Amino acid sequence: MKCYILHFSSTHKDFHLPELETLSKIENVPFSITERSSNPFWIVQIEDDESARKLVKRSIFCKGVYELYGCSDTLDNLHELLKNMQPKPWELYSQTTYKFSIESYGKHLTMEEQLNVINQFGYLHLNGKVSMKSPDCIFTVLEDNEKKSDSKVKAYFCRKLGVGSRDAIDKFDLKQRRYIGITSFESELSLVTAQMAMAGPAKVVYDPFVGTGSFLYTCSFFGAHTIGSDIDGRQMRGKNSVSIRENIAQYNLQSSFLDVFTSDITHCPIRESFLLDAIVCDPPYGVRAGAKRIASIQNIIKDKDTKPILHRYPKLEHYEICDLVKDLVDFAAKRLVDEGRLVLWLPTITEEYSIDDIPKHPALRLLYNSAQHFNHWSRRLLTFERLPRATVVKNNITQNSEHLPAHYKFREKYFGNSPQ
Repeated sequence: MKCYILHFSSTHKDFHLPELETLSKIENVPFSITERSSNPFWIVQIEDDESARKLVKRSIFCKGVYELYGCSDTLDNLHELLKNMQPKPWELYSQTTYKFSIESYGKHLTMEEQLNVINQFGYLHLNGKVSMKSPDCIFTVLEDNEKKSDSKVKAYFCRKLGVGSRDAIDKFDLKQRRYIGITSFESELSLVTAQMAMAGPAKVVYDPFVGTGSFLYTCSFFGAHTIGSDIDGRQMRGKNSVSIRENIAQYNLQSSFLDVFTSDITHCPIRESFLLDAIVCDPPYGVRAGAKRIASIQNIIKDKDTKPILHRYPKLEHYEICDLVKDLVDFAAKRLVDEGRLVLWLPTITEEYSIDDIPKHPALRLLYNSAQHFNHWSRRLLTFERLPRATVVKNNITQNSEHLPAHYKFREKYFGNSPQ
């Protein structure tokens, strides 16, 4: 195993490790963390360079991966370490084209300051030509200049190997999307949702609260076949010839998109024998859009002559989010393949939240519980895995509890009218 540096973004730190562990499973690349602090530079152990590139190539939070040559508490001490190092690993690339880059955390370095740092590495004796556009090797100095950082290591010298997929955030930016609605999900966390679902080629991913299709695009981006439904067909159909299908065409994802249909999860027309690889969703919780479900009424009624008439559009009723989550978890337990994933966003009131709020099911195992915090509330990205059917005796009911979770009557609490 060799030492590498992972350079993460400074956003959504609670999601970094779950994404990395999921990527490790997707790419079959084991890793171990040697050092992890409040700065964005993680020291990890990975088998080889190719495995390191493979691990981060589709990462949304990891900016890049680097082969670590040396690190120390100050830049001066780093120089002393490198001068006395034997053997000198960078000599393997002393004849190749190269360039130097400086990446600083916590402080913006001017070009003059960057050149001053670069010129201090003259003792490396690199004899290759400098190439700023297409170098064979990029030597990188990573600096932690954040005063509040708890890391004892402040300077790293390494060789850049590869980058993640953070450019996809701009690709799916809502400002550039042709069709959006009030429930359209931001691009960065939409991509992470698809990541946690392990979306990929030959997999089928279903969004039962599809809205304007945000998760369909990101799951299809990673190669999965996608299908969605919503009780409100107007959002899916759009208007003025602009709809989900228009966005699918914009992102050139027609080969991965299956279809959308109007339904709720309690009356899903997908046959039960057809198992899904993943279910992803951001259920409506009454702030931007309210949850509805088909009411329990007869689909066929008779007139005075007792002659049957055609089916009518079913009556809808309010869907309390606690009931919605229970039905969703039960649905996932029945419809997921073994080791398939349910990835859902769950809103909660920060002061009232407890671990007991997380839904439980004997056929599902909670893998990750990551939070995005706002003022008095937060939303949690919950990732469940379907346990193998051979190991589960009872798998068709959610575990009952008298506990009222923090998302109970979330709308009233959100708008400051908490029920007594």
